[in-house]
Amino acid sequence: MKRKINGFFAFLLIIIIVAGVAAGINFVMNQNVYLTEYDYTNEKLPKAFDGCRIAVISDIHNSIYADKFIALLSQSKPDILLFAGDMIQQPDTNLENVLKIIKSLPAEIPVYGIFGNHEASNGYVVRKQISGALREAGVNMLINSADDITKDGETIRIIGIEDKSDEVIDNETVEQIKRTVQSTRLENSFNILAYHRADMYPKLHDLPVDLILSGHLHGGIVRLPFVGGVLGKNGEIFPQYTNGVYREMDTTMIVSRGCDYNWRKMRVFNPPEVVMVTLKRQ
Repeated sequence: MKRKINGFFAFLLIIIIVAGVAAGINFVMNQNVYLTEYDYTNEKLPKAFDGCRIAVISDIHNSIYADKFIALLSQSKPDILLFAGDMIQQPDTNLENVLKIIKSLPAEIPVYGIFGNHEASNGYVVRKQISGALREAGVNMLINSADDITKDGETIRIIGIEDKSDEVIDNETVEQIKRTVQSTRLENSFNILAYHRADMYPKLHDLPVDLILSGHLHGGIVRLPFVGGVLGKNGEIFPQYTNGVYREMDTTMIVSRGCDYNWRKMRVFNPPEVVMVTLKRQ
């Protein structure tokens, strides 16, 4: 009996040590921001943009890690920066750390922004104030609109869709997104779609764009080796499209795990990241 009790306490001690080590590793991971790099190859890409690097910051929620983002972007030297939604933490509309990052960038780097569900949850007046502050800082806000990026006489187009506040997007909204993309895409050219909700990919993967850049799912919040994200935004287990590259139909989507720090949604083995997409012709 004594041996069984001793064995139980030994097992319990091992569990406590393992849990403590895991918690310590996770704490250290969440004190840093990591760069995750992906190559995207498409022969349609104009030669002038071969090697172009797009940094994607999604779900930053005015993160406290502003200085770490600044250092990382300074080292990685992107050609374009995209804020892929959820720049604020609803109901707070503070953009102080986001604006600090933007103002640190060299003037020659174009910065784009789209609204995620946290921005969309505000009324029209507040959304206009948010977009106004970002535009004043030099951000090209893509609110159901597009912009052309030209280099050496060649052009690519980036299209931005404004998110909705509802967690469930209905079919009417999907059709509206499709109409907006159809009407704003650049024919016979290379088109990028910036849209916040990665989980809408199955309904949008047939769009006539080449690349979708997205986020929203926070990497599944908890990530397990060989499994991936564990928790979805609506409480579902093992959600899809939480991280990385997805190829369905003729459209590729690259998803950021996000950059936030929120003790109410503590990231587990899922540290904040900036995604860097390098465009290549072959």
